[in-house]
Amino acid sequence: MEITKLRTHVFQLSAAFSVDLILLEEIPPEEAVALTSRSGRCGVVAREVTDETSYVVVLHEMGHHLSPLGKLRQALKVVPPGPGSPIQERHRWIKLMLDEELAAWEWAKHNALFWSAGMEQVFQYALNTYIAEEKRIAGLVAYTPPSPNWQPKARRASLDEIANGRK
Repeated sequence: MEITKLRTHVFQLSAAFSVDLILLEEIPPEEAVALTSRSGRCGVVAREVTDETSYVVVLHEMGHHLSPLGKLRQALKVVPPGPGSPIQERHRWIKLMLDEELAAWEWAKHNALFWSAGMEQVFQYALNTYIAEEKRIAGLVAYTPPSPNWQPKARRASLDEIANGRK
C-alpha cells in the first residue's frame, strides 16, 4: 500500500478521535509513546510513518488512548511497584500492563486498513518485550534498555514539552 495512504489514514484517525500526533524521523520505533498533556490532550509521539511497520506502531500508540483498557493502570491509579515490593504487587502491575498492551494492539488491528505479515511480526516482537518486562518486574532478569540511545528522561517528557520544543 502507498505510504501516502498510510500517513493520510493516521492523520484522519487523529482528527476523528482528537489525538495529537508528533511524528519525527529521529524517534526509534521502540520509543514511541502515548502521552497525555497537563490540559488533558491526548497525543502520540512516534517515528514518522515510512512503511507498514511504523504505521502500525502509531496505530498501537493511538490505541492506548482510544481502547477502553488502553490506560488501565492510570485509570485505576495503580502505583508502580518499587524495589522490594511483594511479588503479588509486581504481578498485578505486569498483568495490567499486558491488558493495556493487548487492548492497544487489538485497537490497532481493528482500525488498520489492512494487516500484513510485517505488522504481525511487529506485534509479536512487542509481545515478547512485554513478556521480558514481566520477567524483569518479577525479578527474574536484569533490565536491558531497548536501544543503545535510550534515555529515560525522554520517555518521561510531557506532551506539552515535546510539542513546544518542535514549534
